[in-house]
Amino acid sequence: MPAGWYPDPHEVEQLRYWDGAQWTGSTYSTDGNSSELPTKTEVSKLTIACAIGSTTGFLLSFIGVILWELSTDRAISVVVQMIGIALSFACGLTASRQPRSNTNSRLLWAFSCAGCVSSLLISAICWLGLIG
Repeated sequence: MPAGWYPDPHEVEQLRYWDGAQWTGSTYSTDGNSSELPTKTEVSKLTIACAIGSTTGFLLSFIGVILWELSTDRAISVVVQMIGIALSFACGLTASRQPRSNTNSRLLWAFSCAGCVSSLLISAICWLGLIG
């Protein structure tokens, strides 16, 4: 069955999105009117924002590590890294709560989570003294 909106097998007057392999958590109440179906081919703006935010957080963490190496005042480095970690974590957590109804959404979700984990790892390596 191709990806798309289909009658929910468990709920009357509701559609559920089939991603081509499985039913997703995305539903749409028809209220008896199925003439206006939602589109599910596009990636949500929030998912894109999460991927961008997580990448920005990773870059901030990376810049913090560079500052750690170049500066005698490491407090600035730690602050920049903490902001990067917080941003990556918030975006990764938000992305993890979004429906992953198509390949693009799943890819951006994975990218957001990878940014979060990478930010934590690069800063932990720096703080543990493995760099510098």
